[in-house]
Amino acid sequence: MPNTRRGKLLAAKLGYRLNAAVSNDASAVSVQDGKATVKHMVYGGLAIGEERIATPYAVLTISSGTFDAAQPDASRTGETHTVEWQAPAVAITRTATQARQSNSVDLDKARLVVSVGRGIGSKENIALAEQLCKAIGAELACSRPVAENEKWMEHERYVGISNLKSLC
Repeated sequence: MPNTRRGKLLAAKLGYRLNAAVSNDASAVSVQDGKATVKHMVYGGLAIGEERIATPYAVLTISSGTFDAAQPDASRTGETHTVEWQAPAVAITRTATQARQSNSVDLDKARLVVSVGRGIGSKENIALAEQLCKAIGAELACSRPVAENEKWMEHERYVGISNLKSLC
C-alpha cells in the first residue's frame, strides 16, 4: 500500500480485518525460515527498526521508489476466478461536489522557512509569524502538534518528523 495517510489508514483497517501484521514505511523485506522480516525507520528517521512478522501474511506501506519492479516469474502458476459484481445493499448518491481548498506549499523548495510551535501561544498569534514571513520572503511552517493537535495550520506545513531536510 502507499505510505500515505490514506494508505496507512487503509492498511490498519485491512490488517485488523485479516488479523494480519501491519508495518508502515517498509524499506526492506526479507524471508528467513518462512517468516518475513521488515525493516523500517523508527524514532522519526533516527534509526532503522526490524520486525519479524509472526502472522501468515502482512500488510505493508511502502514509499514510492523504495523497491524496483519485480520481473515476471513464468515458473509460477495459479488459478483465476471470475466473480460477478454485486451491488452494495446501501446506495450512496453524490448531491454536490466542492473543490478542496488546499494551501499548496512546497517547504522543500523554499529559500527561507519560519516555523512556529505551541510556544506561539494561540492561533491568533500566527498572524505575527505570517507578517515576518511576508517581510523576509519566507514560507511559514509549524510543528506537528500545531497542525495535528491544535489544528491551527494545515498538515502540509508541518516540519520535524518528516523527510524534509534543512540547513540549520
